[in-house]
Amino acid sequence: LRSPLLSAYSFLRKSPPTWNILNRVARSLYREHSFSLDTKQQRILHDLQQNGIAFTHVDELFPDQHILSDVTKEMERRKEDEKVGESKSFQRYALGSGSTIDLESSFVQLSLHRRILDVVNSSMGMCAKLKYFELAVTNILMRDGKVAMGSQRWHRDPGLKNLLKVFVYLSDVDETS
Repeated sequence: LRSPLLSAYSFLRKSPPTWNILNRVARSLYREHSFSLDTKQQRILHDLQQNGIAFTHVDELFPDQHILSDVTKEMERRKEDEKVGESKSFQRYALGSGSTIDLESSFVQLSLHRRILDVVNSSMGMCAKLKYFELAVTNILMRDGKVAMGSQRWHRDPGLKNLLKVFVYLSDVDETS
C-alpha cells in the first residue's frame, strides 16, 4: 500500500455504488444502443467472460481487410522512433510510453474499430473509453542467458478492474515466446 489515503480512494472509486455513479452516462449509452455480435465476436466475448482472456487472429476478426499488413507496415515505419522503456528495459516504445492518441494511426484505427468496440462494450456492459495507448515492441530473446522477467512472463493484473487490454502481435507467438 502506497498510502492509506490512496488506498481508501481506490477502494471507494472501485466500489459498485461509486463505480455505477461515475459510469452512469457510459452505461446509459450502452443500454440505448444495440450491439449485434456475429459468431466470432460472440466467441471472443464468451471467452472473456468465462476465462478473463480471449485469443483470435486479426484476419479471423477482419477477413479480407488486410489490417495486419497495414499495422505491420506502420510499425516498420516507426522503428526509428523507438525508445527503450524506463521501467521495462525489455520494451521499446515506438510512440513513447503513454502516447498521444493519433486518429490517423492504423493501430488506433484498429483499436477503435467497431468490431473490437462492440466486443469491448459488451464485455464491460457500457460504452468504454480509450484512455491509454502505447505501441511497444517486446524483446523476447533475452541477452546473456537471462530469463524472462516481470510482465514478460504470463501474468494477470488482478488489481485492474473494468479494464480490457488488446494486444496485437506482429510476429508469430508460440509456447517459447
